[in-house]
Amino acid sequence: MAAIVASHEHAEFIVNVKETGKILLVDYTDLKNLKTTEIEAERFLHDGGFESKHRYFMDAANASKLMENILTAQQNKIDAVVASNDGTGLGALTSMKAQGLAGKVPISGQDATADGCAA
Repeated sequence: MAAIVASHEHAEFIVNVKETGKILLVDYTDLKNLKTTEIEAERFLHDGGFESKHRYFMDAANASKLMENILTAQQNKIDAVVASNDGTGLGALTSMKAQGLAGKVPISGQDATADGCAA
């Protein structure tokens, strides 16, 4: 599954292919010669959008960093994670795996997506 959004600032599409962990920036200034820039990212980043300053953000990426900060502050002592959706739950899971907590601490997303259920 891919999320595709258009930039508000440039002749560019942002294509997030969540299963691959790749984000493509597609410059369509010249439709006959599309220019693509590939950015490596964590797998399953999605559920993003544009914030008030027209910057693109992704919930899972933000959740991963937030979970990393929480785990550090709490010295990895947490009882559970209740995420607003499966994207943020998967982002939190990325940080929990890095700390060896995956499978030891329950995580709840709210969407029951195939990716969320498989995790």
